[in-house]
Amino acid sequence: MSERDKILAAVQGQRVSSTGWVRINCPVCIDRKGSPDRRQSFGFRPATGGFRCFRCGARGRMQGEGYALPEEIDKGEDRPRVVLGDTSDYFQLWTDQGWRSESLAPAREFLLRRGIEREHMQAADMRAAVAGKYAGRIIVPHFDALGSWWGFTARLWTNPPKDGPPKVLYPPSMDRSKLYNEHVLFDASTVPVMLVEGCLDAAWYLPLCVAALGKPTRDHFETLCSARRPIVICLDGDAWEEGRALAYRLRLRGVRAGFVQLPAGEDPNSINPTMLREQVAAAELGEPCKTSNHSPPSPTY
Repeated sequence: MSERDKILAAVQGQRVSSTGWVRINCPVCIDRKGSPDRRQSFGFRPATGGFRCFRCGARGRMQGEGYALPEEIDKGEDRPRVVLGDTSDYFQLWTDQGWRSESLAPAREFLLRRGIEREHMQAADMRAAVAGKYAGRIIVPHFDALGSWWGFTARLWTNPPKDGPPKVLYPPSMDRSKLYNEHVLFDASTVPVMLVEGCLDAAWYLPLCVAALGKPTRDHFETLCSARRPIVICLDGDAWEEGRALAYRLRLRGVRAGFVQLPAGEDPNSINPTMLREQVAAAELGEPCKTSNHSPPSPTY
C-alpha cells in the first residue's frame, strides 16, 4: 500500500476539528522511522489535502494527485467555524507602508513602549485593525504548521476604563485549547521551547516560544505532553510555583521540562530578553520518568 493510500485509510471516519484539521497517530511513521507514532504527530487538512508529520517528517499535499475527500470522513460540519473576518483588513505594521502610516502610529507606539521592535513585529506578522469590530487593536495571527490562520489575538493598544471593552478579544469559535505557535513543539530538536502566558510575551523569543493565552489549562497540558522537544516554563513572576509544578508533571509524562523563576512583578516581556534566554538555556531539564505507566494526579489550574 502506498503512503498516500495509508494516509487516506487512516483518516477515514476521523473527526475534523474546528480549525479544519484531523490529528492522528502517523500512519507512515512505522515505515519511515521503524517504530509507530503514539503522540498524534500527524496532521491532515481535508479542505486542501495538506498533511504533515512532526515525527517522521512526512509532508505534502494530495490535491492535484487525483485526491478526493473520502466520503466516509467526518467533515465536522456541525462544529462552529472560526470567524476570522477579512484578514486583508488587518494592516501589517512591519512593512514599509505600515511603518510609515500615520494612522497606524498609535499601534506601533504601543508595541515600541513594550520593547517590541519592528523585527519582532515581523517575526509575529503583527497587524493592526483600524475599522470594524476589532478597530483600535493589535492583531497577532495564530498560524498552523502550513501557514494558515486558525485564529488571532486582538489586543487594544490603549488602556480602557474599568467599565470599557476587554483588553483582549478572540474571533468567535476560536479553539482556545490550542497553544499559540504550538507546531514548534513537534519538531525533532534538543533545543528547548519556552512556554509563556501571552503572545505579546512571546514576541521577543520567536520562533522557539509558545503561549497559553493565559495560564496553562488541562488541554494545554495534554498538548505539551505530546511535545518532541524540551520545554522550559516561563510564567510571570507571580506564577513561578505553578510553572515549577507544571514542569514536574510534564516530566512524569515523559517530557524533558524545566522552569525559570522570574522576579516578582516581571514577565517575559518586561525583563532583559538576553538574560532570560541564557536562563532558559541553562535551565535544569531533568530526566523524564519514562518508566511510569500511569498518569500523574489531575493538576489544579
